[in-house]
Amino acid sequence: MTGEMVVVQWADLTGTGFSRQPGDNKAPAEYWAAAEAMLQADLTQPPEFIRDTGTHPVWTLRHVPVGRRRRWCFVVQGRRGDNKFGVAGACRFAFAVNDVEACDAWRLGIAATGVRPVEPVMPEAVLVDCVKEVLLDVIAARDRILVGAEPAETAQVIARVLHALPESEARAISWSTCVLFPPGRRRRRELSGAWPKEFRAADPRLARAVTESFEEQIVSPRGVARLLELQKTDELGEFLDQVVHEQIVPAWRRDSRDLGELISRTARSSRRLGIDDVARLIVSPVAAEELNAGHPELISRWVAERPDEAAGVVRRVTDTAAAHRILDELIQAQSRLRHNLIGLPTAAVPGPDPWHRRLTELLSSAYNPHTLQGFVADWLQGVWADPDDAAAGREFLQALGLDRHRYPRLYRARPDRIVADLNLQRKVTDSVAIEFSVEPDPLALLAQLCPKLRPLSPRTVVELIEIADRSNASGRDGGTEALASVASALTGAWLQESNAGPAVEERLGDLVMEALPNQRIAGVLLSGGMHTLLKYDGEAPHGKLLELCQQMREHTYLPPFVMSAISAAERRLVPAYPPSSSALLPASARIESPAAPPAVPPATGNHPGPVKSEPQPLVMESVLPLPPEPALLFRFGKELTQAAQAGELSPVVGRDREIDHLIQIISRRTRNNPFLIGEPGVGKTAVIEGLAQRIATGTVPPTLAGKLLYGLEPEVDGAGLLAEIDGRDDVLLVVEDRIPVELVAPLSRRGLRLIATGTAADYDRELTRDRRLTRIFQPLLLAAPTVTATVTILEAVRAQYEKHHQLSIADDALAEAARLADRHLGDRHLPSAAVDLIDDAAAWLAVHNPGAILRADVVREALDRQSDHRVSARTLPDAPSVSGFKDEGGDVWMMA
Repeated sequence: MTGEMVVVQWADLTGTGFSRQPGDNKAPAEYWAAAEAMLQADLTQPPEFIRDTGTHPVWTLRHVPVGRRRRWCFVVQGRRGDNKFGVAGACRFAFAVNDVEACDAWRLGIAATGVRPVEPVMPEAVLVDCVKEVLLDVIAARDRILVGAEPAETAQVIARVLHALPESEARAISWSTCVLFPPGRRRRRELSGAWPKEFRAADPRLARAVTESFEEQIVSPRGVARLLELQKTDELGEFLDQVVHEQIVPAWRRDSRDLGELISRTARSSRRLGIDDVARLIVSPVAAEELNAGHPELISRWVAERPDEAAGVVRRVTDTAAAHRILDELIQAQSRLRHNLIGLPTAAVPGPDPWHRRLTELLSSAYNPHTLQGFVADWLQGVWADPDDAAAGREFLQALGLDRHRYPRLYRARPDRIVADLNLQRKVTDSVAIEFSVEPDPLALLAQLCPKLRPLSPRTVVELIEIADRSNASGRDGGTEALASVASALTGAWLQESNAGPAVEERLGDLVMEALPNQRIAGVLLSGGMHTLLKYDGEAPHGKLLELCQQMREHTYLPPFVMSAISAAERRLVPAYPPSSSALLPASARIESPAAPPAVPPATGNHPGPVKSEPQPLVMESVLPLPPEPALLFRFGKELTQAAQAGELSPVVGRDREIDHLIQIISRRTRNNPFLIGEPGVGKTAVIEGLAQRIATGTVPPTLAGKLLYGLEPEVDGAGLLAEIDGRDDVLLVVEDRIPVELVAPLSRRGLRLIATGTAADYDRELTRDRRLTRIFQPLLLAAPTVTATVTILEAVRAQYEKHHQLSIADDALAEAARLADRHLGDRHLPSAAVDLIDDAAAWLAVHNPGAILRADVVREALDRQSDHRVSARTLPDAPSVSGFKDEGGDVWMMA
């Protein structure tokens, strides 16, 4: 063992076998085994006719297995020749102990085996030609490379070539100065010099066999293609010149993956790069790293000028940093183009394929979800503008972490698919249900599609409505107004189809009956249908539809215009008393009433027959509350119903559905204490004020008529409060942002109802402290409104802020406030954040430019003052609203 090399030696003693030669017995056994394997294979002693190898080196360098690892081994095949090119009567093997490069293993092997180094014997011009020929054969990946020189000259060529090859290329070849036996069809690639004259003269037949074996070459088509590609450029010539003059940088050789990469890197060092070089260099990991670090502007210019070429090349870029830079430039270009530049999944190429997975990894690692949703919003206007293409990208969005519950505005249903399936199947298919589940406003979409649908059974229509309503309730606002628009659209389509009022009334009645026992859906469908029907027939409803309306008003909230239509229809009848039979309702939806008179006998035509002559007052005629007694001055907070009657409360827009749910909970027999759950600013107070306004105007069920709504102060004297309201059953108490646990049990025992508000965390915390509260409170989830709904809310309160600030507020200011608040004021929620932004902008304008009109630019400047965002110089596109409920570890509550 000599320093960095382990040397072992075998000799042929008897002519029938080989034996170990004495010497350094410290060599581990695996080295002896590796040497014996090569000896038995092909690296044996020279044939008998070669009596002396001292004048001609018979050397081989090969990367071989030693135990469980692979090492370089330098072999001298000797027969005489001590202190010359050979060793006397033996084959000597020198193994590199460490992972050294091939050029170092060649040098160390010569020194360790004790042979004489080769002196320069070739003219420089001949050496240059031989080196170039060998390198060209290596590039072409030939499996047999014959050097046209004798062994000593070939040793010079090998030493020069090994200094120019990356390690991966060198390890694939067995480097011999003179192969003594034909290599045959081994998988290993071989390089050899020519036999000297003495060897050829001693055994011409064996010499010819060895030469012919190297002429039967197997050429790699890929290697030839690589050679032809390099020959088209000046790189190959520049590289060969540097090899000949021994100017290859060792660090470049060690870092290069293969010879082609080293050639490109060497050529780059000698000339200035341009955009023509980027596509070829960027696919090499080393070259890509250098380009991205030293020439980022060159990559950007290449992508900007040749985006289609960059889009094709980026799929082969393995360097992540370079791929991110290219992709960032491509995304900017994609926002301006409609064709699929970056290879997104579409209806034509839905995927997933390897590129889609790679694209997902690149996008997820480079951008946060907020940035990604901005990209997707642009794609929906361009490459995904077609609904089928957008549908093909749903799985891709899920992989990016943009799920439809948190980012509903990034998903689109396919209206044509829904219409085609419903018109063909005449039932709700799985495909239809999926399309409605991804639509942000499914009820509005259903209303839009109603005129295009063929007549469907009431059961199918109700099933559609229930599917759309469930999707809507998962955090997207549409509510009562959208549901009513569905019934209105259906009624309009029926009128166009039949142009007969009685037939349409019958179909509307069948639809409402099918929706029962869901009182809310049935009531809204009836209201929406009546809205359209009254435009066609001002005296509607008649006959059975009138009877159905009369039955439903006893148990379901109906809007004032429907109540008025019912009253008008009843006045046209003599006598006009409402029937109270439950015959029209399904058994599951009937509500027994002990005071109900007998059923009305059937009548002919569109009008009911005579009814019981005993008159009864109409249900909604006396729902207006009586004014509170003057002596009852509430000392523990604010009397909200009085404030509503006095017009002190702001109008409530877009929360009809939530107010309906609130009324429904309060009207229950048990668990009739609502707990409004929502993040700060989503409008919990507005819903309570909406309830106060309905009580004040009388548009509530009889069970709530005349109720007094009291808002409690944060710190309230519990004993005094209980003494104040003791014995009263017309009081509803409101406590915001907390639960007064000490008051809940006494109030519950007295039959008084409590409305509480708070966040999901508040609700979970209070229930953790006292699980009995779950039997008392019924949670009601409030989601933040969308940007569009927020604009409607701002329009409703605009007059109040114009009056307060004594200026005019333009429409574009309202729209801009909603968009900016949704995008940039993440610590607050719509609509409160947008209202505050309008208030702040109006206050600033009233101080600095009284009487001016508040426009969008002033709103952007107000946002600049409130935050670090600088948006006043440009108008931002609309951003999807993230309106959802974040579970804090407790239960997830649905609306009642």
